[in-house]
Amino acid sequence: MSATTALIANVISSVVAVAATPLFGMLTDRVGRRPVWLGGAVFLVAYPFPMFWLVDTGRPELVILAVTLGHGLCIAAMLAAQAALYTELFETRYRYSGIAIAREWSAALAGGTAPFAAAALLAAGGGASWPVALLMTGCAAVSLVAIWFVPETRDVRLDRPAPRTPVTASRAVI
Repeated sequence: MSATTALIANVISSVVAVAATPLFGMLTDRVGRRPVWLGGAVFLVAYPFPMFWLVDTGRPELVILAVTLGHGLCIAAMLAAQAALYTELFETRYRYSGIAIAREWSAALAGGTAPFAAAALLAAGGGASWPVALLMTGCAAVSLVAIWFVPETRDVRLDRPAPRTPVTASRAVI
């Protein structure tokens, strides 16, 4: 595919994501964080094979559609739910570490190695896209299973008082 088609697909999908993310965020306020994330994850489990079928046509309009559905809607739904869910999932004193471990470490491990894995799968598959689609489906399935077991956090109050910590001799003010 041409670099121009790829660029246009990414720009359009990003514009759609910028518009869709706040809408999905509002939806999480109405129905909960988990249902929105689960919807995105279910779609992402089922979508990689049809996405690559569309991309493999080489037709610019189908490539743009494929990228926009995957990134502009599916990923946007999951990311819209993620921000609120992670914030509400951890107590204030653990929040920064909890989010960093949950989001950044997994992004570095899975997202950082994904391009290398995809390139290796493409080479091993003789240029066929189905091994990469299978990898994407597997990663989405992990997300789906993980979010299935996370509690709903929509009604968690963030303004609850912090637990009192007893003053010890080393922290006492004299």
